[in-house]
Amino acid sequence: TAESVTKNQIISVKDSQSPTIVCRDTIILAAGAYQCNATKTLVSAPLSITDCSDFTISHALFLPNGTSASQYLSTNQTNTYIEGLPVGEYYIQYIVTDVCQNQTICESTVIVEDTSPPYPACDGLTKVALDANGKGRIFATTFDDGSTDNCGIASFKARKMTDLCGFGLAYGDYVDFCCAELGQTIMVALEVTDHYGNKNTCMVEVKVEDKLKPTLNCPPDITL
Repeated sequence: TAESVTKNQIISVKDSQSPTIVCRDTIILAAGAYQCNATKTLVSAPLSITDCSDFTISHALFLPNGTSASQYLSTNQTNTYIEGLPVGEYYIQYIVTDVCQNQTICESTVIVEDTSPPYPACDGLTKVALDANGKGRIFATTFDDGSTDNCGIASFKARKMTDLCGFGLAYGDYVDFCCAELGQTIMVALEVTDHYGNKNTCMVEVKVEDKLKPTLNCPPDITL
């Protein structure tokens, strides 16, 4: 027959494929020279993103235990920044969503490192007086004149640059002096170490003095 039938068929084209994203394993940030946290740093893009449509990227930052640290993220119209993040290890999520609401998340480890050495400040000249045993001792902390570090100072160590006493030249909590150095000016190095193992030194001049009067023991009276 010549009859015909017309029907409507709805064909829906859907995108069910999530974006493919490749992230860096680790992102290293440096703490600022004057604070123990990261300066404002642009969050780097993933190594690659593949999708058949347009997409958006959002970010979330976490401590290793899963606690949110996203308060250290700031976003403008086009970029996301990390700012003020304390020294330590974190992970950041890249959340990629395409126009069909397919979503993929990948993660990168974020490490904020302190690589800045301390700023040592030493006394210019220090004097040490020998005791009755011909020995003088100065503790390393005595040489400090206001040393600073962005993450805090962990320790002070000192050593003599030359040694006439046989005490040695290794760094220690104190330095000792003896009669062989009397009247001389001895150079001493103060080593300042911060909480993350960064070190720096400054130099001190130490003048060795004897402030004790001689002790004289006279023999008993003699009758002639």
